[in-house]
Formats: sequence, C-alpha cells, structure tokens
Amino acid sequence: MLSQLYTAHPDLFPLVWDTGDSWGNDRYWWYPGNGYVPWITFGGTIEPTWNNYSDYENAYQQISIQESPLAINLQMYLGRDALTVTTDIEVTGQITTSDNKLFLVITTPVTDPDADYVNKVVAYSGEFDFNLSQIGETMTHEYSFDLDPGWDLDAIEIIAIVQSWSGTKNILQAARSDYNPLSPITPSQIDFGQVAIGSSAIEQITITNYWADELTGMIFPIPNFEIVDNFTVPAMGSIDVDLTFTPTEEMDYEGDIIFTTSHELFPTVIVHVTGSGFEDSAVDEHEITQNHLLGNFPNPFHTATKISFNVTKKSPFVTLNIYNLKGQKVKEFDVILSGVEGKSNSVVWDGTDESGKKAANGIYYYKLQTGGFSQTKKMILMR
Repeated sequence: MLSQLYTAHPDLFPLVWDTGDSWGNDRYWWYPGNGYVPWITFGGTIEPTWNNYSDYENAYQQISIQESPLAINLQMYLGRDALTVTTDIEVTGQITTSDNKLFLVITTPVTDPDADYVNKVVAYSGEFDFNLSQIGETMTHEYSFDLDPGWDLDAIEIIAIVQSWSGTKNILQAARSDYNPLSPITPSQIDFGQVAIGSSAIEQITITNYWADELTGMIFPIPNFEIVDNFTVPAMGSIDVDLTFTPTEEMDYEGDIIFTTSHELFPTVIVHVTGSGFEDSAVDEHEITQNHLLGNFPNPFHTATKISFNVTKKSPFVTLNIYNLKGQKVKEFDVILSGVEGKSNSVVWDGTDESGKKAANGIYYYKLQTGGFSQTKKMILMR
C-alpha cells in the first residue's frame, strides 16, 4: 500500500527506519505516545491510520500544499573510502519553528517482495544545528559517509532534511539525489570575456581523480583556444592545466573543448568556452606581458590567504574576483594599485563572501582582469 502511494506521488520521500539500528531505534522513541511497529509520520507532524490508503492520501495532500521556507540542493563525490555530500541551503520564506536541525541519510531499495515499502535507511549523519532565519541567507554543509562496500551505488539515494527538534517536529524541507559523482573536469564552462586582438587570456581547468586508479585522457581543443593534448592524474590526485584564448579577429568565439578520460563513468567530458576579440590600440604588447597573476599564499589556507599580482600602472581598469566551482561570484575586490612600476600588488581574502559569511570548504577560482588581459588560478579553503 505504501509503495502504491510512492508510485502515485514521486515527490514523496520514503524513509524507513529499522529499529535494529541505533539511529532507527532513537528515531522510533523520538515521537511521544508510540509503542508499536510500524509507526508512520508524514511531514514530521501528521500520523495517519496504519494501513489505510485514504488516510495516507489525505496526509500527503495536507503536506503537499504547504509552502516550504527553504530551497536545498545536493552534490556528492566518491573518494577512496567515503561518499562526501555537499548540501547548499537558501532561506526562501519565513521560518516559524525553533531548534531546527539538518541531517542526512542514505537509503537503499528493499528487495523483499512482501515488504510494503521501498527504501530503507542504511546510514545516518547525526544532527547539525541549522541557524539560518532571514530570507536570502545561505549555507553550505559538507559531510562524508564511510563507504560501505555492500552498497549498490547505482541504487542508493542521498536525502537531506531540515526538521524542527521541538514542538510538533515539523519538517521544513527535504531534498534527495541519486548517486551522481562530480565530473573530474571543472569548470564545465569558461567565459573569457573581451580580450584584445593579439593578446592572450589564461584560465585554469582542474582535472581531479576521485578514484583509486590512475586517470588518463586526451584533450581536443578548437582554434584560438590552446591547451595540452593529454593528461595523467595519479589516484586521488588533481592537476591544473592552462587554457589560453588568443583572438585574431574582432568577433565572438564559441565552441566545445572535448576531454576523453579512462574512467567508465566519464568517457567524454565537454567544457564550453566563449570569448570575444576586440581592437584596442591603447594596449601594447609590453604592457600585456607585465600583467601577471602571481598566485596566493598560503594554499591551501584556513583563515586567510594573500593573492599577489603584477599590473602596470597604465592599465585602464583592474578587477579581481573569486568564484566557486559553479561559477558563482563569491567575492569582488576593489583593487588599488601600488602606483609603482614593477611592484607587485595584493589583496587578502579572509574566506568570506560579499555578505561577510564564511564560505564553505572547497575549491575556489580567483580571476584577474585588466585591459586586454585575464588570468585565473585555483586555491583551496580548508578550515
């Protein structure tokens, strides 16, 4: 009967907690007044009559019309011994509950044909305080599950839930995802913007090997975009390769750079690239060669890192921005040049975004743009 309900309503997330597991037993006794198995709760608050389809349907209708105050997005990647899940959450409406917490579970399908349910919880993260309250606030949470060799990765689901731990124990929002490993090639698209004809802009592409075997492959570039033609990445390692855009005409450039890899999940990966060439008589070759992104130190960093670069005092404008792996701008710096020819300039990033909130651990790109020149490098934040 429950499986019939799940089939009728794909947006209903089934979670079956086994009281034989410690977390399942705790969850069972968490709701007051129960004393029998099974025990069903919809949305954390509604308890329909057991084994009564019309009650199940009514309970679903009650929770499905409620507006959630949260939006949740999940990403995951597979390491040697762990499955790491990144949860991005944004407040989109008014939160009226208190003592709210985030937790994650992994579920697998139940193969018993006599069982009237479809998914069983096989791993539980524990609870984490969820303190966002204002519309527009965001957070990123990362958690790693120990990898169970008995899991069928093609069948598991990862589910994130934000729920009140007090009162009626309302569930504010949930999200789920099949196992969908992160691409080994990032970012998936690059926009070089406007680059002066005859000059070059450089962006970095990161190739990450999440697996226990060596990752190899070939790269097939397109005209005006130059990159190495093959790569080798050791197990559980990563490398950065430079992609150089050199426009030769005043026009828009667009195309796909194709990567082939030795991993069966990613035989082909495409990076979409765009850029524009423009005629700029004010830019001379000497000035372009003097502009350079030196790097950041320390890298990886815990609390702050210094990003250094060389820019000529003739440059008409200078921007330095930080982006996450999704290409979203995290921080923008107002660059004040030293005014001394040949003297390096620098900014310090304290690991916060534009609103002053701490950015999540992970990989970030920082991009320097000035005149007909741009260059991008990678850094890692590890608190």
